[in-house]
Amino acid sequence: MKLPRTSSTDQPWRIHTLTRDFKTEDVWSYRAPGAGSDDFPVMLAAMRTGRETVHTLMRLGREPSGDGTSDHELRTAVLVKPNGRFGQLHMAFIAPFRYLIVHPAPTRQWERAWRDRALLLPEGTSPQS
Repeated sequence: MKLPRTSSTDQPWRIHTLTRDFKTEDVWSYRAPGAGSDDFPVMLAAMRTGRETVHTLMRLGREPSGDGTSDHELRTAVLVKPNGRFGQLHMAFIAPFRYLIVHPAPTRQWERAWRDRALLLPEGTSPQS
């Protein structure tokens, strides 16, 4: 689920001091039913990103889900710094497609990876949920 940018930018996280020349492009929350505070490494197992047209950083964290349960959810904030004029054009061009095409696919992938997290764990361990 897309969250307001301020859900990241208003926090006192160190990433903000290290990335003053980056813009917070998006902030997202990914469902992880049954996730506890110790499940963060498993949440990260399916995540990766990279582009040549922009420098991209992703702030990853876990937050209580806010639904009254003890569940946690994965939150990402995408910070971007375009690489020159072509990077700026790239960001402007893809803007209309990001919410329709670009973001739904990894959202489904990450939520599916969480549901199938037993496949990501070392042999002999099991998910907590």
